[in-house]
Amino acid sequence: MYSPLLYQPVFILAPSLALALLIGIKPPQTNWTKTNAAPTDLVQRPSMQQNDASAQIEEGNRRATVGRWSEAVEAYQRAIELDPSLATAHGNLGHAYTQLGQFQEAISSLLRAISLQPENAVFRYNLGNAYLRFSRSAESIEPLTEAIKLKPDYFPAYNDLGNAYAELGRYPEAMMTLQHAIRIQPRSALAYYNLGVAYYDAARLKEAAESLKRAIVLNPAYAQAYADLGLVYLRLRQYKSAVDALEHGVQLTPDDSRAQYHLGAAYLALKKKDSFWRQYAVVKTLESDLATRLYNGFYQDRLLILGRKEKSRLP
Repeated sequence: MYSPLLYQPVFILAPSLALALLIGIKPPQTNWTKTNAAPTDLVQRPSMQQNDASAQIEEGNRRATVGRWSEAVEAYQRAIELDPSLATAHGNLGHAYTQLGQFQEAISSLLRAISLQPENAVFRYNLGNAYLRFSRSAESIEPLTEAIKLKPDYFPAYNDLGNAYAELGRYPEAMMTLQHAIRIQPRSALAYYNLGVAYYDAARLKEAAESLKRAIVLNPAYAQAYADLGLVYLRLRQYKSAVDALEHGVQLTPDDSRAQYHLGAAYLALKKKDSFWRQYAVVKTLESDLATRLYNGFYQDRLLILGRKEKSRLP
């Protein structure tokens, strides 16, 4: 099973643009990524900031919206040089660093932004998101919780907080938090997917299946939910259902080697030899080590299922 999905961090626009948007990653149904439709937050920058610094923020935001993150970093840094007290510039710089995978720099910038605007829920959310992406789940709890205190219906913060609890093995809190996220956005396939992942990790497989099926109802093109539902069915030994889910998943994302592998495992469990060998050939073109596992599984007559956090490649 795949990792829980995070919302993208938020960047804050200068007054002429006036919205904080989630940007930079497409919906999960198209490329297995970590967000769906982007909510917005109205955030205004203080009017006393220098015009030149404001112009640099807007330039950085224009670069950010087209994914030119290094150039966005340079623009935000120029804004900070002009006005080091400009919280928006520090916050947006932290967002850009997150997109570049420079998490230490992101955290430093976001902490500076929070020191300048401690009541800003977006900055605190982005800090928690950065910690979570940097595999520092325990440190993400406080800023995400603070973001929710400042903005009680902050869906992205509930989503990421639930994922953080799940990563820490605090499953009751994860489930409660993700269920709250669903109450805020009851038609969020993302929230149902993440709840399914939490149930899976807690070995509550039937509930995991129900949550993943709900995610698929809400988003019929949600390839990752199909793939993980197939994995749940494999664990439940419901092999025909596993085949159905996995076949849907690989139709949507044929290059997903793990889903293709598990489809081969399901064929093996049903003793569909012809289908198994066709699937083996597909997996071999994608990842030879997984094909070796399928091959060995066939001759050892046993089903080999990858764990959710297990790397697909052999050591």
